Amino acid sequence: MSFGHQDMLVDTIGFTGTIFGVDDAVVPRASDSTSVGQESNKSSGSEVSCEAEKDVGVNLELGNENDGGPLMGNGEVEGHTDMETDAQDTYVEASAMFPGEPSCAVDVEENGETAEPQDISNSDIKKLIRTACSMVRTQIGRLGPTLSSKYVARTLLRILSFCYLGSDKHQYLCEEMDGESQVGTMAYQAQRVSGDRHAEPVLHCLIHLAFTYGEPVLTLQYIPHISYLVSCCSGASKLNHKREAGLLGAVVLLQCIVPYLSDVALIDCLWCIIHDVLLPILRVFTSSRISFPSGVQCRSVLCQKSMSLMMLICLRIGVDSVQRHMSEALSAFFQGFSIAMEGKGDQCMVRDEHGMGEADNEHPGMEEMRKVFNPELASAAYVPFLCLLGNGSIEESIPNRDLVCQLSSQYEQELLCMSDTPPVIDVPEEPVLGTDTTTQSSSILVNSDEFGSFGGFSVGNRIQIRSGPTGDCETVAVRLSQLSNSYSVLSMSLSGTPSQAPADGLVKQELRPSERVLAGNWLAHWQYDIGLSCTQGHFNFNQVKLQTYTGHGGAVRSLCVWPNEDIFLSGSKDRTVRLWSLRNCGDGTETLRAKLVYRQHRRGVFHVEHVEAVQRVASCDGTLHIWDCDTGATVSTYEAPDSKFSINAVSVLPAPQPGLVIATSDYMLRFVDTRKPGLQHEFSLVVGSGSGSVRSLAVSPQGVWVSAAFSSGIIVVLDVRTGLQLRSWQAHDGDILKIKALDSDTLLSSSMDHHQLLAWRVFEGRKCFQLRSSEPVHTFATFVGSGTAACDSEVIAGTSGNRVGVYPIRAVQRPGGSTRLLPENFRGVLTRLAVLPAKRLLLLASDNGNTSLMA
Repeated sequence: MSFGHQDMLVDTIGFTGTIFGVDDAVVPRASDSTSVGQESNKSSGSEVSCEAEKDVGVNLELGNENDGGPLMGNGEVEGHTDMETDAQDTYVEASAMFPGEPSCAVDVEENGETAEPQDISNSDIKKLIRTACSMVRTQIGRLGPTLSSKYVARTLLRILSFCYLGSDKHQYLCEEMDGESQVGTMAYQAQRVSGDRHAEPVLHCLIHLAFTYGEPVLTLQYIPHISYLVSCCSGASKLNHKREAGLLGAVVLLQCIVPYLSDVALIDCLWCIIHDVLLPILRVFTSSRISFPSGVQCRSVLCQKSMSLMMLICLRIGVDSVQRHMSEALSAFFQGFSIAMEGKGDQCMVRDEHGMGEADNEHPGMEEMRKVFNPELASAAYVPFLCLLGNGSIEESIPNRDLVCQLSSQYEQELLCMSDTPPVIDVPEEPVLGTDTTTQSSSILVNSDEFGSFGGFSVGNRIQIRSGPTGDCETVAVRLSQLSNSYSVLSMSLSGTPSQAPADGLVKQELRPSERVLAGNWLAHWQYDIGLSCTQGHFNFNQVKLQTYTGHGGAVRSLCVWPNEDIFLSGSKDRTVRLWSLRNCGDGTETLRAKLVYRQHRRGVFHVEHVEAVQRVASCDGTLHIWDCDTGATVSTYEAPDSKFSINAVSVLPAPQPGLVIATSDYMLRFVDTRKPGLQHEFSLVVGSGSGSVRSLAVSPQGVWVSAAFSSGIIVVLDVRTGLQLRSWQAHDGDILKIKALDSDTLLSSSMDHHQLLAWRVFEGRKCFQLRSSEPVHTFATFVGSGTAACDSEVIAGTSGNRVGVYPIRAVQRPGGSTRLLPENFRGVLTRLAVLPAKRLLLLASDNGNTSLMA
């Protein structure tokens, strides 16, 4: 299943409605026709089903906050890493893509009545949005690339389409901008609608994920998702509310990520962007056969945003590439005027029962087409492309240029009737781009009071300027000059010519290099993993080396992975316990050092475990040490009451119990409460003579029983609450190496005899599973895939011959198999392994002190 094949929308997302939903003030308009930058309060189709759900939101303007979060709380001796500052910087850069002043409009339902907006402080709503976005960005850094892409990114992409669901999300916003904001508003920035404010926090988080893990997120996840959304609509004969929302979300997301694509990546993705996204969208809103459920307003918004996207792509690729790659898209866009005004190009023949045909001249969307592709849109679309391409190129790209010019002139005449002395700008008959705008500027006569959204139209060899209540003619002229200058600077930068003027940041921005950018083996694993279904139930070991951890001077005898899979601990014969970060770094060849080293042990450490209830670390070398993982300070130590005996095995009680159970060499089980000094109570292990020493302990997931395995092959099960012996049996003929509780009724054990790994029914002492291996299984872990029961889990086993196998518990599942570790991926003898179930990764420790992270 491809990772692009996702559900288009979720039906109910409470998280969206309360966090990312926005209700903004819209511009009231009485006109029936939809003009550029103006709203229409008339829409066809049924009402949106989600309108009953009241949204709370604001236009988010985030400050400089800590995005990445600490690496492991405060558990680093060196302090927090630079990733926190990096995440903060990347977010500040991403914030430049979403200009606008904060604004709030809140509706709250209380006891069936709607509260007044002033009952809730706007600042409180903004703080709520900031907190939610900060939490998402922090989780993006902590979850890693695969989990962030599979769960966070996919959810955000669905929410993005949900932000444009409903006719109320398509209404234009009334935003007052100062002169500086107006100058910065380019022709490729369509007027914002209510849904844009809904989408702002979502886009912030999506761009932050790209800043964290690099350009592959844009090219290998976002663009395929956009193509999937468009493909769901392009082949459909009828649109619904979800599909039109998906189209709007696709265009907005693509316009957001195009500036961050490098030149090489943009050229590589250009064919897909044009043929899989842009052309199908153009065919949808330029077709009179398709009627939009939200009416003419949605078609108008989609048309303007698509026009802005085409302008942005043209600015990025340059005039020569526009003629090669964008001619078909430009022709398809302007063909909409022919369809709307002349009724040509979109007619079909309807056959009757006798095979005769007659022209179907009035399709369902024809009325919408006439309202959208009006003279004002012709003027607003023609002028920017004329400034960019010039007269010669635009004639080749727009076959119906005469019609478009006629519509522009018609709109000019309408404005002339409203103004006695229109302002004039004289420009050359064929604009020359790529020169300094200071030498190209012309005189401006300001005598009119009204102008369109994009500020001008072509009349012969002149650009006619219109003024209006939201700005003056001089500002509009500066916009057109900046448009030409932006293209000029970009053209010189693409051709290698140095430019003195800075390129417009909204046309092209760089993804700042990060140490977490996906490359090499990390990129290959990420591509493979996000292609798997989220409900994949099996563990796949492909022997892809991701990272190596070095620092131990002896064999690693114990591994412990933190529940959030962000860090792990290792205990070694060199009498140290080291804490490591599991964050991705490099291309798979990186060698990482420990973030914290605990050096208080006097002998080799054979057991390390995390006490989740009190957030402490328990490590044992014959003496149990409880210490703080944030500072490395020892909290307490525990020894056997008699110095003649030592602690042989340790197991942690499940949360919320803050205790451990230890087995000493005098055949006693003793319980430790990490909050109190000394041992709490003890139970005797009643076994016959010659039972040997305790090799391993295991506690049930509910903390009801504890089992002890002896070197003689005997397993004893005790009730934790009473100390009564529930069961004992001869499980193996030889030394038991390890036992582990699989669930409340199943216990796994491995031994030296016959190289067996067995599963037992605890309360019956009955064998329910048997695995034979050609080599002794001295270390193993269990894996439970999402959507599978504990009884259907898999065992990941490691042998002394450096073989790793994945075996299903039940015989009805697929057969298991093992593979030998390649010398170039793993050196030394395998001593311990640990599984990261959520990330589907393996930690493999060796006798040379190194630990490898593999997929």
